[in-house]
Parts: sequence; C-alpha cells; structure tokens
Amino acid sequence: MSVDLNMIMSIPQISVIMAVYNGEDYIKLAIDSVLSQSFTDYEFIIVDDCSTDSTEKIILSYKDTRIKYLRNKVNVGQTPSLNIGLQSAQGEYIARIDADDIYLPGKLQKQFNFMEKNSNVAVCGTNGLKIDENGKVIGTFKVPQKPKEILFNIYYGSPLIHVSVLMRRSVIIENGPYDENFPYCADFALWSNLLKKQYQIAN
Repeated sequence: MSVDLNMIMSIPQISVIMAVYNGEDYIKLAIDSVLSQSFTDYEFIIVDDCSTDSTEKIILSYKDTRIKYLRNKVNVGQTPSLNIGLQSAQGEYIARIDADDIYLPGKLQKQFNFMEKNSNVAVCGTNGLKIDENGKVIGTFKVPQKPKEILFNIYYGSPLIHVSVLMRRSVIIENGPYDENFPYCADFALWSNLLKKQYQIAN
C-alpha cells in the first residue's frame, strides 16, 4: 500500500465554514478578515444558500485557492447549510464565521496554539466586540472562562459565541452534526450535548 505524501500535505489544519444568504452588505469585509489572518493553513468553505443578491458575484471575485465555494440548489436554511460545510471540511479543526462578522488578525493563530497545547479541550471560544454598520466598536460580548462557570451558564444560554469557536473536527463529527431540528440555536444544542458527555469547553 502506498501513500501519496502530496495529498497528506495538502490537507489544511483548519476548515473555516461560513453559511450565507443575501450577505452582500458585509460579506466582503468578512472574507477579507479571514484571508488576512496571520495563520494561513486553512480552507475557507462558503456555503451560499441560494442568495438572490450579489453575494455570489462577490465571492467569485476572489481568486484565493483556499476558498471553496458551494451553492445550494434550493434554500435550506442556515443549520443544514452548516452541515453541508461540515461534510466538505477536511481540516483537523473547524472554525466558524458568518457574513456579518470580522476576525481580528491573530484570531486563528492564537486559538490554534491553544488547542494544540490543550488536547483535552474539544471547543475553544473567545470574547467578542460588537460593532455597528460602520465598523465602530459599540460594545463587548463577554463569555465565562472557568469550567464551572461555563457549565453553570449552559442552563441560561450559550456559554460560547458560535462564530468565535475553533472545534476539533473529530469530536464534532462523532457527536454531531448540527441538529437540524434547531434552525437558530443548533450551536447551543451542540454545546449542551458535548457538556453532557463531559467534553471540555474553554473560552
């Protein structure tokens, strides 16, 4: 049996997944923030859920080979679109971003370093900044950091900002995918399931 080393080397360490529907207003900023990351060993899977605006045109204007564009044949909603992205993902880790989000430059590198040093952690999230339509910071999103605080917070809401997470793909595939019975809070259902099974979550 032979192994193609070129195939092994071409597998990215991170798969960034975006599901988008009519995101023309902000998607360019979101894509640019991913492509300008200091960490570069990733694939960027964008699942277009049948957008009717210029979203497709904007995505196709990029020639970066890390972008993997998938367009649904029919509009299925965000959760099924995320699962389509998961099925296509090859990376050891899964990252999330939406069309109206922006990554800070060192985000992926910092989280990748943390996950590599903490093999017991299944999902790592972060705090976040709230910005207006002009990119001005107007607030912050704070998340619990201590394990007991994360476990306590799950009873009142999501202890993670979904679009901030870096997840071990093997764990998500084994315990997922996203439950399509939850069109808007499938991430919360996933975190609840992981914590119930005593997986470690960190922020």
